[in-house]
Amino acid sequence: MSPGRRRKDDAGRVDPEELRHLADLAGLELPEAEIGRLAAELGVVLGDFARIEALQASAEALHRPAEPSPGDRGLEPRLRPDAVAPDSLSGPLSGIAPDWRNGFFVVPRCRVFGERAGQGDE
Repeated sequence: MSPGRRRKDDAGRVDPEELRHLADLAGLELPEAEIGRLAAELGVVLGDFARIEALQASAEALHRPAEPSPGDRGLEPRLRPDAVAPDSLSGPLSGIAPDWRNGFFVVPRCRVFGERAGQGDE
């Protein structure tokens, strides 16, 4: 069997020759004495993946919608119209500032920063 091609009935079985081929592709040197053990271990892992895949397929079947979606029936989905709404920040910033002087926002002085800088309250 060519590498990467697996039948469902042998999902957990790894041919030693296939393992040698995979090791060669990965640039790994496998001792001949380890080939049988590693093939068996890899077979267990691949068998687990096959069982997970089967569980996922059955879970997807359970969660399939009973009624087809509009796209499946050849209908276009209904979307809201694209409309430009006015931006609340498009006006002058002085209109939303609590205090505005000489083109700048005016904010209360933070006592902590004033004390650190050696400037007391003014």
